Amino acid sequence: MKKIILLLGVFMFAGCGEKPATSPSEKHVTAAEIIDKSGCLGCHHDGNTMNVPTWSAVAQKYRGNTDAVEFLVKKIPHGGSGSWGKMEMPPFADLTKEEVRVVVKDILATPISSF
Repeated sequence: MKKIILLLGVFMFAGCGEKPATSPSEKHVTAAEIIDKSGCLGCHHDGNTMNVPTWSAVAQKYRGNTDAVEFLVKKIPHGGSGSWGKMEMPPFADLTKEEVRVVVKDILATPISSF
């Protein structure tokens, strides 16, 4: 009987101290990593000549707008034009809603004129 209890104890605590496996959807990815992999700074940078807003311009435009996060989370995956003139932003359908939300929150938290 003591051997059975000892074996049960070994099996119960065999995984203690190990980190649980993290699924890809649970992995924390930073806005910078998402921006880098998506190539956002190819257009959204100071000195661009395409009438494309910098992050600080986006932050300034939407500052104080309580619907801005949800609006941009819906807009970015589809791309489009109109908010900043006729220049069309390509769709970013390969980004998850969570990735877009991370980027949008980071951009909207940007101090004005920091980029």
